[in-house]
Amino acid sequence: MKTTTNIALWSLALVALGCGGEAVDCTFTEAASVVLGGGTVQTGFLALNDNDVMTVVLGPQGLYMVTPSVRVRGMYPGVAGRRDGNDPLIEIKAYLNDVEIGSSAREHLGLTQTANGDEGLGIFMPFTVVQADYLNQSVLLRGTVSDACGRSANDELTIVVVQ
Repeated sequence: MKTTTNIALWSLALVALGCGGEAVDCTFTEAASVVLGGGTVQTGFLALNDNDVMTVVLGPQGLYMVTPSVRVRGMYPGVAGRRDGNDPLIEIKAYLNDVEIGSSAREHLGLTQTANGDEGLGIFMPFTVVQADYLNQSVLLRGTVSDACGRSANDELTIVVVQ
């Protein structure tokens, strides 16, 4: 029993020192910020302005969706392609006339680093209402990101959903 306790204590000490676990760099020189836009990991982050158009697509699960992305600065990005507690916690919700019509899964995702040093990742967002209800309508997207360093930021973007 004593040996098991000692091993557990040494393991915790090594993880705390960065050995055997991922070192999380929390030394930021700028404020945490999030920008919502469009695109996917394949297309890269696409900057959008309020009332820009976003095309709805039929996803592989049979739901209609748009593909908003986030770009963050001053936050720990995690490891691209990984889903782990050290990766940023990302959630995007969509609203039509102040009623939530869909959201991304609230989950930890590693962000893909872009060429200019920002971080961006496509998030697929299913809509839960009939497609005709939001086509050619202004939909408000609200995104929130928090990281392993305890930093968080959010952004809003109004898009017009077209087919």
